[in-house]
Amino acid sequence: MIRYHNFSRKIGIFISICFLFFMIGRVTTMGHSIDKGNVPFVLSGNRVLMIVIDGLRPDYITPIIMPNLSIFRKNGFSGQNHHAVYPTSTRINSASIATGTYPNKHGLLNNSLYLPVVNIDHVLNTKKISDLLLIDKFTNGRLLTTVSLGEILQNRDRKLFISSSGSSGSAYLLNHKPGTGTLLHREIILPDSLASVVEKLLGPVLEETKRPLVKTVRRSVDAILKIGIDIINADVIIAWITEPDGTAHSEGIGAPLTIEALKFVDNEISRIIDGLQVRGILKSTNIIIVSDHGFSTRIGEKSISSLLIDHGLKSDKSSTDVIIANDAIYVNEHKEEIIPKIVRLLQKTSWIGPIFTRGNNSTSNMGWIPGTLSFSTMMWDHERSSDILTAGNWSDASNKYGFKGVVSLPGVAGHNSTSPYDIKATFLASGPDFKSQTKQQT
Repeated sequence: MIRYHNFSRKIGIFISICFLFFMIGRVTTMGHSIDKGNVPFVLSGNRVLMIVIDGLRPDYITPIIMPNLSIFRKNGFSGQNHHAVYPTSTRINSASIATGTYPNKHGLLNNSLYLPVVNIDHVLNTKKISDLLLIDKFTNGRLLTTVSLGEILQNRDRKLFISSSGSSGSAYLLNHKPGTGTLLHREIILPDSLASVVEKLLGPVLEETKRPLVKTVRRSVDAILKIGIDIINADVIIAWITEPDGTAHSEGIGAPLTIEALKFVDNEISRIIDGLQVRGILKSTNIIIVSDHGFSTRIGEKSISSLLIDHGLKSDKSSTDVIIANDAIYVNEHKEEIIPKIVRLLQKTSWIGPIFTRGNNSTSNMGWIPGTLSFSTMMWDHERSSDILTAGNWSDASNKYGFKGVVSLPGVAGHNSTSPYDIKATFLASGPDFKSQTKQQT
C-alpha cells in the first residue's frame, strides 16, 4: 500500500530571495549605510545574475544529464534544503522573487486568481499579461501589494534587466512597475524604445509549437549577453528559462524529451558563463541559479471541481456559487453553512491532502474549521485569500523513469502540491561574494 503524508509544517520562503536581496544591497548601496536601521555595511558592488530555471528538480542535476551544472554545483555554493513558497506554482514564486516576500505580503496567491472587483464571473489567469494589467487597473495599481525589486533599485539609481522565455505573466511580475528597469520577452519590450535594438540584435520572434522551446530560450539567453550586459550594463540581471517546465508538464518527469530539454538548458548555462568570461566580467559577477519549484508525476483521475459537483456542492463547471482557482475554493458570499460541508467532503476524500482555512486570529496555526490548518501557517493569509485552500495527496512512489514523487491529481506531471518533490527546489551560487565548494543545510 502506498503511504500518503499530511503536511503540517510551515514552509519557509525562497532562500534565493534572501541571497538576492542581500546581494542587491551590496550592488546598490556601494559602500553607504543601509537605510533600514542605518546599519553601516561596506559593500563590494559586484554584479548579480540570477538564473531561474523553471521546474528544475535538484535530482535532475547529474554528471550525465547536466554536466555543466554538476561542475557549477561542485565548485560553488549549494543550498541543500532550498524550497519554494506555497502553493508551489510559478507566478507565486515569480512574485516572491520580485519582492522578497511571502504571498501574504505580495498578494499574488496562485497561478489563477478570483478577484470579484475585476471579474465577478471568471477566474483570472496570471499567465497572461492582459489579466495582470486588468488586476492592476481595477485595484488602483496594487497588482502586487508590496514594494518590488525594480522599485528598490530605481531608488538607488541602479539598473535592473530581465530577460524571460517563460509566460508573459511570470515575466511581467518580475518587474511590473513602468520605468523601474528593462524587461525583454517575446510579447513585451519595456521600455518600448528598445524595440528596434532588440530586432536588430536578436532578430524577429520565432514561433515554436514543439517542446522543448529551443529557439525561444536561446533568444532569451542572447538578450542577456547582447543587451543586458553589452548595452544596458545592468547591475542586476534576472534570466528566466522556461524549460524544462513546459516539456515536463506534457511529457513527464524523466521522459526522453524532458531529458533533452535539460541537456539543452545545461548547454545554455555554459554559454552564459562563457559569455561572461569572454567579456572579462565573470570574476566580478555573483551567479545565482535557482528553480521556482520542483515537480511530481500525476496519477489522479478526478478534479476538485468534479468532486464538488458530484456531491452537490457546486452546480456545474462554470457556476459561480463555488469558484475554484487552481486548488483555492471561493464560496459565494462566504456562506458559513457551505464552507464546512466542503471541508468535510475534502477530509473524507483519500486523494486530497492538507486543507487550510482562515485562522481564528493572526497567530493561530489551526483554521477556523476543525481539522484544518490556518492560512498563516503557509504565509497565505491575505485580503485576496479564498475560503479554502487544499492540494492533492502525494506519495514517495516512483514513475516509470525512476523519479520519485506522485500526486493524486489529473495530468501527466505538475506541481502546486505540498509534496516535498514539488516544494524542494534548486539553489546554486558562485561568485566573489560566495564561498566555493560549500554545501549548506538550509
